[in-house]
Amino acid sequence: MYIYPKYFGISENANNNLDKYDFRKPRTISETPNIYFDHSDWGDEYKYMAMDIRPPFDESQTWEFVCTNDPVGRNAISSLQFTDINSIPSRFNVYLFDVDKNKYIDLRDDSIYNYATVNNISKFNIIVGKIKLYR
Repeated sequence: MYIYPKYFGISENANNNLDKYDFRKPRTISETPNIYFDHSDWGDEYKYMAMDIRPPFDESQTWEFVCTNDPVGRNAISSLQFTDINSIPSRFNVYLFDVDKNKYIDLRDDSIYNYATVNNISKFNIIVGKIKLYR
């Protein structure tokens, strides 16, 4: 099943709060798999965001997102695929962190992450910055 793209990034004119660069994600009617940036801190109306754009940063920035998994059951295999990683300046490392499994991958090395679902909701972070994570 294909889930439409979600976007994270930076813009000179963006801020860390809700602005014209952040877009709400339409809710689905059924329990199909879904991906969204959870910004319930912006209010219930903005909990499900399809786009999260932040201002420029010097050291690092983290985007948290949620995947609602297919209700087929535990250990179903799901995939996340990231595109345009090379558009992120090379001075920054780019990691995907699987919160549930306490595992990360370097998205510059592999832009596809396959995971077995543990719950109906899986939480992830994208970490972009001058940090180096060691295995």
